[in-house]
Amino acid sequence: MKYLNIPLILLEHLKSNEVLVLSQLIFLQKRHEKIFVSNEWLSDNLHLSASTIKRAIKYLSDNNYITCFYDNQDKIKSKRFIFVSKTVLSMVSNNTTKTVKIVNKEKSNVLKAFLEGNYESC
Repeated sequence: MKYLNIPLILLEHLKSNEVLVLSQLIFLQKRHEKIFVSNEWLSDNLHLSASTIKRAIKYLSDNNYITCFYDNQDKIKSKRFIFVSKTVLSMVSNNTTKTVKIVNKEKSNVLKAFLEGNYESC
């Protein structure tokens, strides 16, 4: 059975796509000091379109959930490093999470199943 932990604080303030992107970034940042991740990688792993990822990243950045750094001025051809804000990380660590269990076992991707509503609260 696959599970997904979603910080409740995120569910209260963000749209579902933004929650998924930020949850993935939080997961990555907990495992790695620096996150270098492309929109394409996020799109493939979250089963969201590239334009949806781009909008979510922009919203999260504009609203200080994340900070993006580029290795040069040309954003199109540069590496982007993403850092989840310390405020968000502390809110996440100080709040409870909602654990959801995937109902449809045929769904290979937990996040896609969450988006489609194929889960139940645990």
